[in-house]
Amino acid sequence: MLKVMLTLALAGTEVARTALTGNLPDVNGRIALHGLEHTVVVSRSDEGVPTVRGESLEDVARAQGFVHAQDRFFQMDLLRRYSAGRLAEVMGPAVLALDQNQRPSDFQRRAEQLLPSLPDRHVRLLEAYAAGVNAGLAELEAPPFEYAVLGVEPEPWRARDSVLVGLTMFDMLAFGRTFERQRTTMALTLHPDVYAFLTPRSSRSDATLTEGLKTTHIPVDVPGPDVLDLRDSETTSWNQPVFEDPVALGSNNLAIAGQLTTHGGAILSNDMHLGLTVPNIWYRAALAWPGHIVRGVTLPGAPGMIVGTNTRIAWGFTNVTGDEQDFIAVDVDPSDPTRYLVPEGTEPFGEVTHTLGVRGGDPVTLTLRTTRWGPVTEHDASGRPLVMKWSATEPGGFNFEILDMMVADTIEEAISTAQRWHGPPQNVTVADNTGRVGWTISGYIPRRRGFDGSIATSWADGARSWRSPLPSEQHPSIIDPPSGYIFTANNRTLPFDRSTIVSDHFMPPDRARRIIEQLEQLSDATETDVLSVILDTRAQRFDPYRDLILKLTTPEDPVPELARAHQVAAGWNGHADVDQRAFLLLVRFQSRLRARLLTPLLAPCLEADPDFRYNWPLADECILRILEERPQHFLPRAGSDWHAYLRDILLDTVAQLQASGEFGVPWGDVNRPGIQHPFSRVMPGLGQLLDMPDMPMPGHVSTVRVQASGFGASERLVVSPGREIDGILHMPTGQSGHPLSPWYRAGHADWIHGRPTPLISRRVAATLILTP
Repeated sequence: MLKVMLTLALAGTEVARTALTGNLPDVNGRIALHGLEHTVVVSRSDEGVPTVRGESLEDVARAQGFVHAQDRFFQMDLLRRYSAGRLAEVMGPAVLALDQNQRPSDFQRRAEQLLPSLPDRHVRLLEAYAAGVNAGLAELEAPPFEYAVLGVEPEPWRARDSVLVGLTMFDMLAFGRTFERQRTTMALTLHPDVYAFLTPRSSRSDATLTEGLKTTHIPVDVPGPDVLDLRDSETTSWNQPVFEDPVALGSNNLAIAGQLTTHGGAILSNDMHLGLTVPNIWYRAALAWPGHIVRGVTLPGAPGMIVGTNTRIAWGFTNVTGDEQDFIAVDVDPSDPTRYLVPEGTEPFGEVTHTLGVRGGDPVTLTLRTTRWGPVTEHDASGRPLVMKWSATEPGGFNFEILDMMVADTIEEAISTAQRWHGPPQNVTVADNTGRVGWTISGYIPRRRGFDGSIATSWADGARSWRSPLPSEQHPSIIDPPSGYIFTANNRTLPFDRSTIVSDHFMPPDRARRIIEQLEQLSDATETDVLSVILDTRAQRFDPYRDLILKLTTPEDPVPELARAHQVAAGWNGHADVDQRAFLLLVRFQSRLRARLLTPLLAPCLEADPDFRYNWPLADECILRILEERPQHFLPRAGSDWHAYLRDILLDTVAQLQASGEFGVPWGDVNRPGIQHPFSRVMPGLGQLLDMPDMPMPGHVSTVRVQASGFGASERLVVSPGREIDGILHMPTGQSGHPLSPWYRAGHADWIHGRPTPLISRRVAATLILTP
């Protein structure tokens, strides 16, 4: 339909032209905006980045809502609908399963209840922003083009919708549920030694803020033959679909103090790794009012600045991958299945029914059993009902204290503000204009009583519960580290005895380790030097697999395929660069080793739960320990030889690559950004019009420069507060969500090639004046 509308528009059909071009934003002229106290000027750069200048923060928030709506309203609508479980109302039955997964959290009702509890200063900003959104939408001659394609009308924006957008981000960054679900199945089905082996909590590559590269690592013990003996197992068991790709959502941030920079100012860098779509999740902007100017990236659907600089401090985030979700195992009354056990005895299950709208179809009802702890959403491998306890649904579990980062003057004030912010727990890194750096953890951090939160646990006897959250002033923090730098990359940042209060399932430390290796070499650093750090493609995770190939094979190997594998592996430069012909072989070999070595250990899990999937972040440690020990009882056939068995795995890998025509191809041939508009995913013919160019990309999920199909750096910011003129900021896609806008892809090429795009543009391309 979109192609037909475009053809008709080009042919001169007025209705189609209005539907496609009448929703382009107003970027020049004067428009009266109801509710403004004073005039606001919106000036745009050559890339469409607006600077919004007003006489008060509330006026600026109102104008920001206007600009967001005109450029990105459909994206904002999807973000609020996702957490509310209302996507199918506009997108149809294809997304109904997402709504069925989200609706039990009842976020729309919770968002409405949350608003009255927020400070007045935040409520005023949310309400001004919402009014601006609705004014911006009304000012368009036609709704955004997506609504014409779908045949639906956009709903007005409400202040509670910004809460829903924030909760969508919370959901996107919450992994406790994923890991607790798989650990519960493993704990129910595996020997404790096997369970411990498959869930290591440290890595040989660990690098923490307090210990650096000298972090203590305790190797996990390989289970003995009295616990597990695979010599009589079926050789085909490794073909079972038990693995998912390791969770990769996360980010990098770092800050270096003034003593390490050429100009004496602290430099902050932040690149947040998220799913990449068209348009991008973030929207570049500058917000200015008397005494303040804040630059960075904003979130369409919410006022203020998410990550940026206010000339006094600069701040950035990485996901902690905190454990703020717990499954409560509900004990059904054995004598009455309509009741369940509680500390006082038993009580009846309740029931709640949600009605889900579906575009083009009949409404669907979702009926859930409820308990005092929440609704039953799933069952574990033993059949016990499970209820999810999540900080996002707790009173006080979410707020907008992040808005106050825009007005923080000192590093201490910024750290304190971050600690009060309740949302997805984040590593908050800060640099200030005096050359100082610091770090803390934000979020509602639950304190558990009677259990550790690793697996689903019964609360029936009253011995287990959540206490009040960790007080904000007790959140871990570091200011002015002796090393002069801060770094986080979703890894464990503290020693075990201090980190477990936050989580015990941190992401692999590869990126963090590589960052610290580079920081230790820095002196007299510039912003461009720091950009080079976050564009690094060194892939140390795959060194052992390259070395293994070279030990298993020879250049004159009697098996031609293995001789070729030796030649390819020997030519690797150690990086995930686009021209590297060995890297795909290493990635697939590692994946094949994981399947062949670990699947037999996990077979009981899949038997107990056909939906079980394993993606423990530090699973590489399990592979490496097996390769180090090479225990005979881990081989699938009695009398097998490890050398021959590993050669067989390598030969299998090569055969698969040859069958697909991928053996020895450059990494860039298979590593493409894959950044698509939601429509082109279901209507591929629209890809040329709506999607970003699919180009060879360096990087991998294990490298500092994270890149995979549809996933990567959603922005790259490098800035010294007070020296913003030398700052760097680029992001994928462009500012506009409209494919006919000149700003739809503007700046994307700089992101692709890692060019140092200026944070501040010196040229004004358009000016819009909003008057009271």
